[in-house]
Parts: sequence; structure tokens; C-alpha cells
Amino acid sequence: MPDASVVHCRRIGRTRSTVESFEHGTRCVPPTLGSLPLKKLTAHNLDDLYGDLAEHVAANTVRQTHAILTAELP
Repeated sequence: MPDASVVHCRRIGRTRSTVESFEHGTRCVPPTLGSLPLKKLTAHNLDDLYGDLAEHVAANTVRQTHAILTAELP
């Protein structure tokens, strides 16, 4: 799912640092969340993800991960 954001950033000519930021953000999304069917994805799943991330990465990484997921979700 989030890999599309990285491809899109490259395609529209974002700077290398922007693409790298998106790549880092996509690595923060656990595979279990990416394999979860959209119908089963809940706000609680995302809250848990953001809470876990906040314990391990910078606030900006949490924000970028949120931006990636927001762009990817319908």
C-alpha cells in the first residue's frame, strides 16, 4: 500500500530528500497493518500504530507516516 506514495513522489519529481522521507515513513508501517483488509482497518488500529511509533521515532516521522496513510486510504 504505502509503496505507491514513494513511486508517486518519484514520478512527480519530488526532491531526493522528500522521496527518502517517504521511504522512511513507509518502513514505519508494520507489515501486519499493510496486509489488513481495508474493511477491517479501524481508527483503533491507527491509534495503536501512532502510539507505538511515538515511542520509537521522532514526531516528524509519525506525522509523515500519517500523511502517507492518509494519502493512501480512500
